Amino acid sequence: MDEAEWISGPSEQVEGTSNTSLLVHDFRVGVHEDYYRVVVEFVGQGDPGWTIGWTDKSVELGRGEALPIPQGNVLDIMIHGATWPAIPGAAEYY
Repeated sequence: MDEAEWISGPSEQVEGTSNTSLLVHDFRVGVHEDYYRVVVEFVGQGDPGWTIGWTDKSVELGRGEALPIPQGNVLDIMIHGATWPAIPGAAEYY
């Protein structure tokens, strides 16, 4: 496994590979002494795009309504070019 580059600020790769058939398979968060670790695992073909950065409030995707969680520093993660197993027929791959 290749060692990934350490990123401490915002990161963006808006577009992944075209014609992806990626499905989010697992999403984990780890808390360490000096950092947080976020791991997103996919199944399928292609490379995802992403936009990641810190924000001071969290909102619901789509409607933009504030989420009922403590506000402050929130890591905002947007994944592009992948879907979640909520789509009928996709759950069998999860």
